[in-house]
Amino acid sequence: MIKNITRREWLAKGSVAVGTASIASLLGGQSYAATVEMPGPDGHVDDLLAMGGNENPYGPSKKTKEAILTSFHELSRYNFSLPVELKSVVGAVHNISADHIEIGCGSNEILRAVGLIAAENNNAVLAADPTFYSLYRHSQDHGSNTIFASSTDKMTLSLDAMRSAMTDDVKVIYICNPDNPIPTIIEENELKEFCLEMSKRAIVIIDEAYAEYCQNPDFGSMIDLVREGHNNIIVTRTASKIYGLAALRVGFAFAHPDLIKKLMIFKTSSSRMSGGVAMHAAIAAYKDSDYLDFMRKNTRNSLKIAYNMFEELNIPYIKSDTNFTLFDAGIPTVEVGKRMLKHNVKVGRPFPPLTTWVRLSMVQTEQMPRFVEAYKREFG
Repeated sequence: MIKNITRREWLAKGSVAVGTASIASLLGGQSYAATVEMPGPDGHVDDLLAMGGNENPYGPSKKTKEAILTSFHELSRYNFSLPVELKSVVGAVHNISADHIEIGCGSNEILRAVGLIAAENNNAVLAADPTFYSLYRHSQDHGSNTIFASSTDKMTLSLDAMRSAMTDDVKVIYICNPDNPIPTIIEENELKEFCLEMSKRAIVIIDEAYAEYCQNPDFGSMIDLVREGHNNIIVTRTASKIYGLAALRVGFAFAHPDLIKKLMIFKTSSSRMSGGVAMHAAIAAYKDSDYLDFMRKNTRNSLKIAYNMFEELNIPYIKSDTNFTLFDAGIPTVEVGKRMLKHNVKVGRPFPPLTTWVRLSMVQTEQMPRFVEAYKREFG
């Protein structure tokens, strides 16, 4: 039997007790944490540490949960005004007019639509190797070729390597910044110069899914270029990561209005038909700046715990500008995954050619000692 709970009770699940004094001091006495049960490796509901999907381990903020609950009565209705409100709220956050914004079913829908643009007339996509694959794989499925520029020499994306790999067949250049799975950034002025140069030859799309986590002073959003009126540049953002709305699928494209119109031709849905509950949630989330401060602080604290373990065990790792890090286990990534799953810890999948490197998403700060204990028990 499912127990009926009140809204107050449901929202109350947004905080948990902190287990130790040291972790409590990192949290600063504040927690939005949600207790989430997930399937364990043997199939039953268990306390799995999900450290492989770059998800928000705390869930959406209390204000966002409130907006979700209060919008349930609209489930049977079409709401054509919500996209206007959502674009207005997001535009205010980024200081850009609503006609430069398009809403997607997650930023993934935007990426896949741009991949279709590249596939017109069997044109090519230029991307780093490795990087997030959604755009170029969807483009490949529709007849496009992908040209890769290696990112592994210095464990950061090389714009010079991308320039060298550029051909006349390339119609879309994809850059993830901060990158994934390598959690580093491209310096702001270097990337702006690249975008202005290469947008004369192709559409340049900058995937900024992790931008809200980044506190590196060298980072700058390319939304600035869109705001200044430059065409052939698209920037994507998502409510799936720091805002904790991965299951509701809300993402955004920022581009010149003419490019937005072209993008809409290749999207599978109209923003006017996006889910009302999801948009109510996103509106509340983008208004809750205090929650972003909380997430940045706790992600930074979780990363410190991981870094301390890596340094103690002399494990090479990458200092992160995101909510995940990357470390070299010295053995195949797949083996690390299998052995950690015995301890109810799920780490990231392999990202060739980084065949011994493991992408590790941060969990709640108070959960990190569980990861450290499990890793040391298995490998230390």
